[in-house]
Amino acid sequence: MGAKSIVESWSDIRRPNSGSDTDRTCQNIVDLAVATVGCTGASITAMTDRARPIIVAATDPAVMRTALEVASITGYSATEAVIDGRRAVVVDDMATELDRPEYSQEILARTGVRSTASFLLLLDDVELGVMTFYSTEPRTFTHDVLDRCARFADQSALRLAYAGARERADHLASALVRSREIGIAIGVVMATAKVDRDAAFDMLRRESSLTNRKLHEIASETARTGEVPGLRVP
Repeated sequence: MGAKSIVESWSDIRRPNSGSDTDRTCQNIVDLAVATVGCTGASITAMTDRARPIIVAATDPAVMRTALEVASITGYSATEAVIDGRRAVVVDDMATELDRPEYSQEILARTGVRSTASFLLLLDDVELGVMTFYSTEPRTFTHDVLDRCARFADQSALRLAYAGARERADHLASALVRSREIGIAIGVVMATAKVDRDAAFDMLRRESSLTNRKLHEIASETARTGEVPGLRVP
């Protein structure tokens, strides 16, 4: 399969139903990386607050879980190395790698991966994670391929930032709708039960607790129908 162009790949990821949240976007990115770069697999990883690498998305999660196990055993993490050094880390051949022989030999023996290229996903000096391209063939990442990887990683950072902003905007819009509906519901209860605002809110919360339904669900129904489900007027 020939490698796709960067433009073709990012046209794919913008298609409808390609995912509306950050997790889906991350998975789309690693899947497209294989077609774009022509590598065996790809992943996005990050560091937890406890300085441990985690898998965000991967074309082959089993390979990445094994890589994290090797990192834990050997004390070396490519994700951590990229973030700490703020530069790409490239391994031409795990079989002949001299800098980290224990790590390289374990990766080769347990995953069959021969060469890797890891890039920092950086946007406006904010570290979004690390993108790794890998191959079961040695010396896959030539100068031209690395250039494609670098450009793909840059586009990935932009796409992730956009997905995160869109997700936050969606959450804010949802919160505003819920807040408005709760306000309307409070007004309905105030008018129906002849109580003040605080008492009306307490009645809605009590109904939510008694029926094991979320407050915004009770409020939405009240705002839509003009009636409070199960309203118990004192």
